[in-house]
Amino acid sequence: MIVELVDITNQYDHEGIDTLLYDIFAPSLNRFVGRVEFRDESGRDLLFYGNIGYVIYPPYRGHSFAYYACLEIFKKIAEKRPYVHEVLITCNPDNIPSQKTIQRLGAVYEKTVAVDKDHEIYKQGEPYKEVYRLNLSSNS
Repeated sequence: MIVELVDITNQYDHEGIDTLLYDIFAPSLNRFVGRVEFRDESGRDLLFYGNIGYVIYPPYRGHSFAYYACLEIFKKIAEKRPYVHEVLITCNPDNIPSQKTIQRLGAVYEKTVAVDKDHEIYKQGEPYKEVYRLNLSSNS
């Protein structure tokens, strides 16, 4: 197994958003290499954050850990949220590694959206998001 997911959902306040949150563990390195989450977002937050989020810590980038973590979280979603059949995944337009990961997962590009100027991620310097849609039944 390339990665294992360690459930840390209950360690954080998710502000009322149904969330599954995991640390990504790479057994071959005996290290935690990042985090992955599912958020049952709605409204504009769905377009800006998407349902799936991940971060790979800088020393571990370039080894497909995000891809394998997403495959694992899709299994968790199927088990714990069987009513979820598709997800949106977003990334910044200049984040080529994330674009490649998202496309490798089989997600289809839908559009690029401008982030509302009053939204927190705009204030963090992210004015645009690319939005991709993924049918989870094709990843089972």
